[in-house]
Amino acid sequence: MLSVLLLSLSAAAGDRRGERLAGRAENALLAGSVEKAWALSSKARDHDNDNPRAVGIQAVLLISSASPDNPQAAEMLNEGMVLMSWLTELEPESPYVALSQGILSEMTDPSLLTESAPECSEEAHEQHEKAEVAFAQRNMDAAGTHYRRALSLCPEAASWWTYYGDVWFALGDFDKAREGYQESLSLEACYWPAHRFWGDTLRKEGDLIGARDRAATAVACNPEYDIGWRFLERITQEGDGAFRWMPLDKPEAPGRDADPASIEGAPEGPFSGAAGRVYQKSRLTAAGEGRSPLQIERSAVERTLATLPGGGAASGLLWLRLSEAQDAGYLDEAIFIFLLDEALLPEFLIHRVEHLDRLSRYVAEHLAPM
Repeated sequence: MLSVLLLSLSAAAGDRRGERLAGRAENALLAGSVEKAWALSSKARDHDNDNPRAVGIQAVLLISSASPDNPQAAEMLNEGMVLMSWLTELEPESPYVALSQGILSEMTDPSLLTESAPECSEEAHEQHEKAEVAFAQRNMDAAGTHYRRALSLCPEAASWWTYYGDVWFALGDFDKAREGYQESLSLEACYWPAHRFWGDTLRKEGDLIGARDRAATAVACNPEYDIGWRFLERITQEGDGAFRWMPLDKPEAPGRDADPASIEGAPEGPFSGAAGRVYQKSRLTAAGEGRSPLQIERSAVERTLATLPGGGAASGLLWLRLSEAQDAGYLDEAIFIFLLDEALLPEFLIHRVEHLDRLSRYVAEHLAPM
């Protein structure tokens, strides 16, 4: 019994030392001292290998250092992604999970839709930066003070209202947090992080349907919002629902002078084989008829589905989803969600303004039913 107690006390002491070192590593990271942050986080993990802050710091450092000109980029990226996955298990709400995913997303797939930076005074930006530092250091009182000052100087900064809401979220006051998110959305109705974080307050309160619907609106606002899709998947699983979205790589449209007889499907995936050939040939035909990008995609999808056995059910999940959407009257919404690209973006933005409710309802009811 005594030996077990001594081992327990030793482990607890190690955890405390690990947390102190992780805090120092975080300060070094915020100060831009990469080598010091790595060294301190390594020492923290020597005392407590599962310390979430130390694991998160190392995930961020590895992923952000995996630049193309780094000869060890592939190895560093792989190790960083392993740590990110581990951190997701250790502490799903860790800010380092979102930060790692954001860095990875920027590196691998530049988004069609980006957050607009607020145009505010220099003093307002200074207060905002101080708030961010205080929030990262978990000093919520200081973070709230600086966010309030920043917003008093620049109340039209939609994203800052969301960050201010995050302070209340961290303090467990979900009503106050929602006030921040709602203020953000009153300024920018499709500010997707505000919808997601609002959904998280509902999830914390046990309202999984409300959380699902809010997360669905987040990804309807930005179908490339990977963190939003992961959040929606998590809610759907917690609610014993079925998550039916999948990421995919859409092939480039064939050139207008391409020979239809030479068009083949992709080597693999949903655009391979007969479905891929019909889809690409149909895109070429519709483009030659002077149609808009949405009309081209709609025509290509409809022609492809018409040739597939069982309306697409036997040709892979993408074609099954598009077939289901066609039957339910949501084909345009499904095209925007699954096939959005630069050509479709202008029509998507118009559709989003006019029919956000349809986009959100399609995602909630057909891609995340509960």
